Amino acid sequence: TLGSGASWEKGTDYTDREQLNSMKETVRAKVLDLKDEPFLLMWVLGNENNMEPDYMGVNATRTNASQHPKAYAMFLEEIAQMIHELDPDHPVIIGNIETGLLEYYQQFSPAIDIVGVNSYRGESGFGSLWEDVKNKIDRPVLITEYGCDAYFHGKGEDEESQLRYHQGNFRDIIFNQAGGPGAGNSIGGIIFAYLDEWWKDTRGDPYDVQQTEPTFPFPFPDGFAHEEWFGIVSQGSGRNSPFERRLRKTYFYYKENQ
Repeated sequence: TLGSGASWEKGTDYTDREQLNSMKETVRAKVLDLKDEPFLLMWVLGNENNMEPDYMGVNATRTNASQHPKAYAMFLEEIAQMIHELDPDHPVIIGNIETGLLEYYQQFSPAIDIVGVNSYRGESGFGSLWEDVKNKIDRPVLITEYGCDAYFHGKGEDEESQLRYHQGNFRDIIFNQAGGPGAGNSIGGIIFAYLDEWWKDTRGDPYDVQQTEPTFPFPFPDGFAHEEWFGIVSQGSGRNSPFERRLRKTYFYYKENQ
């Protein structure tokens, strides 16, 4: 809800022109401030805004984009056009979860340059995702989140299962790259995550053991997601957090295959 002026409880309303104007000015200021920075790759609009509000029982999106997809897609177009005018040197990408609403982007958001997808479909890769995007909107695809936790419920830390998952996903990204044997629309992927996210522990004790109970079912080796274990780098016991770094097997896999 940052930038829209909406309350956290109600969430951003894409049919509210006052909120849209507030978000537009927030984006304008950010683009003007950062457009010439050397670290900038692209402008990502939103993060999983298309998620259904009751996705896995969690209202994580805090927007009504899935209930008003046309209004959302038309606002994306408005923002994308503005960014292109302010900064013609960097592409604009939509930050989607999976492939929902792509048909609306095709019809109402032609200024979107790249389709970004957060996707966790299993260790064999992303399945029909590449062809789905190609058939619905035909833009380059960047997997904006992919990865796997390094914890196996009932067994403990499991670097081998995390490694196999990443290997399968990375191979699929390469297989579908432009000029490759697959769909030809993959331009890469962004690992989720570099470092274990111990900040997700809301109990407040920095010396607590790392979360070991599953948070929700997921297509991972043990069937669950463990939110604090997604890093390809760990913080060890946590006693030296946030300074300790222990490199997992998956880290070295990417180092060797960069």
